[in-house]
Amino acid sequence: MVDPTPLSIKNSVVQADEDFESRLGFVLQGSKTMPAKRAPIGGKGDDGGAPGGYVQVFLYRVPKANHDSFAATEEKLFAIFRRHGIVGSDLYVCGEARIFKGFRDLRAALEAAPEEEVWVEIDRYRDQADSIRVIEGIGKDPEAGSLFGRVLQLAAPGVLCPQGNAERVQL
Repeated sequence: MVDPTPLSIKNSVVQADEDFESRLGFVLQGSKTMPAKRAPIGGKGDDGGAPGGYVQVFLYRVPKANHDSFAATEEKLFAIFRRHGIVGSDLYVCGEARIFKGFRDLRAALEAAPEEEVWVEIDRYRDQADSIRVIEGIGKDPEAGSLFGRVLQLAAPGVLCPQGNAERVQL
């Protein structure tokens, strides 16, 4: 079977700049309780000298009724991530979008129901080795386990959340 994931998702660099939404083909919105952070990356600045050349991307289908609880749980997790040295984390909620020819709405691709939101989480690390170090530290943190469980509990029941890792492509 052919992998339906476009190469643009597998091999691209995610940059949160003004053209981000147009390049992705969907609109990203910050939540009410946890607005999207637009940390400059990719040649437009950095977080303390760390370019964030490696990312993990997570996609969640979340019932709209769980919006505030999901955001609050992610906010607690982000504090733990920062404590363990992550370069940065960004969280978005997909909104209505004009879909370009040859593309498909991300919400439709994930088969999100009308009463669900699609959340995009992008965690940035210096490189793959840094991601392993940070993730190992988070894994040993006594607060993290229950919060990860809560994230999955608040997401749509019975749905596996897509995840991917990517390295920045130097052009």
